[in-house]
Amino acid sequence: MIKTQPLKNKIAIPVGLALILAVAGSFSLAGAQTAPQTKLFLQYQARNVTFGQTEFDFGIGGKPGDQLEFRVQLSNAGGNVATNARVQISLPAGITRVSGTDLTNFGNLAVGANSFSTFLARIGTADNFPTGQNVYASTASATADNIIQSTLPLINSVAIQVTRDANPLIAVAMEGRNVTQGTAFGKLIPARLGDKLEFRTAISNTGDTAVNLKAINKILPINLKFVPGTLKVAGMDTFFGDLFNSHLLLGDLAKNQTRVITYEVIIIPSIDTGSMITNTVTLTMDNGSVRADGAQVSIQGAMSGGSVAGTSINIVLSHKAFNQTQNRNATEVTAQPNDLIVYTLTAQNTGNGTAQAYVVWDDLSDVLQLSNLVDFNGAEFFLGTLKLKWQPADILASSKMEKRFSIKVRNTSATDRVMTNNFGNITNINVAAVAGTSVVASTQFVAPRTGPSSILSLILAALTVGSGVIFGQRRLKKAKKA
Repeated sequence: MIKTQPLKNKIAIPVGLALILAVAGSFSLAGAQTAPQTKLFLQYQARNVTFGQTEFDFGIGGKPGDQLEFRVQLSNAGGNVATNARVQISLPAGITRVSGTDLTNFGNLAVGANSFSTFLARIGTADNFPTGQNVYASTASATADNIIQSTLPLINSVAIQVTRDANPLIAVAMEGRNVTQGTAFGKLIPARLGDKLEFRTAISNTGDTAVNLKAINKILPINLKFVPGTLKVAGMDTFFGDLFNSHLLLGDLAKNQTRVITYEVIIIPSIDTGSMITNTVTLTMDNGSVRADGAQVSIQGAMSGGSVAGTSINIVLSHKAFNQTQNRNATEVTAQPNDLIVYTLTAQNTGNGTAQAYVVWDDLSDVLQLSNLVDFNGAEFFLGTLKLKWQPADILASSKMEKRFSIKVRNTSATDRVMTNNFGNITNINVAAVAGTSVVASTQFVAPRTGPSSILSLILAALTVGSGVIFGQRRLKKAKKA
């Protein structure tokens, strides 16, 4: 939108204002004054809308995902109308326009006129910028049809300092295999009483910086007995701590580095056939973030004489996220407040035997920091661990089972605006920040459309009170550190 107002009698030119493009008039050799000429001034400024800035300035700061507003001011202080006055805008790579066009035409700018034009732009995702603070320039150049051709272009610029935090991106993946039966590693391990199993946990850092790690298997399930001397950490000849009772100290994990923990257990014969054992590992980072993953053991009876030799069960987990509001892959766009995102979890059995009573569960502890759970059809939600668990079901050989749940993105002004989910693979969804939003006030739980009715009222009551406090405090603490 372009606004025009008459100039005051005197023009105060602020610091950063571009120089005069052409003189107001000139004289011939005989001393007679020629026709007055156009005299333009250009001012180009910006402000960070996400930060809540109200004043425009010649230099601003921002982070990936922030929304910016730019203002162009073009003034005619000469003695002649500026014909077809116009301003060309250039934005740096990684910053994209949200409104307006690169060329703004002010039309015929009258003597004494002062015109304004504004447009919005957004700083791109973090992968568009290097780590740390980097300064970029957006330029504006003005001209008119009756400007003296030999006069240099009228140019002004805004300095934009983009800050990308150096954050580790840690992924944890636990799998297991049946050593006794010689099966491959997978998320579901078929086993008989007395079998020896091997668990493997891979920890990968795909972020920007190194991170100090601690790993704990919490309490090993009562039916799994650790085999002494089998605990190994790849790349570390010596390590300290206790994986099962306190913490295993893993030290610094550099970016693009993976560390693997392996150990063996034996199934104690004190559990019924058809039971399911879940073994989990929890990883704590020095910045307070937590990641977790697990694998399941399916207890089977003794192999009967009619069994097919070489029967195997191998479960491959994967998931995807789709932003229904924007009709795009959720990992390829920045989620806006109130966007509806649907997660699809897939458990595929690539073996030649039936996986009996397989249980699908997903840890939503990171996702729910920036969203509300809307729909989790057929699943049970555990408030204490923020996990979804579906009822056991068989997966036939070469078949797959899919489960879905949906969330709605909340308004947030937190500094950590990435929703991470780990189910076979990792999805990271960027969430837009909203300036001036109260984090606690915007964490109201939205009632799911479906779900176990027997526990729904208790969950809703607890989440309405608890989620606002727990997630709000967590995000406020991060915001204060930023």
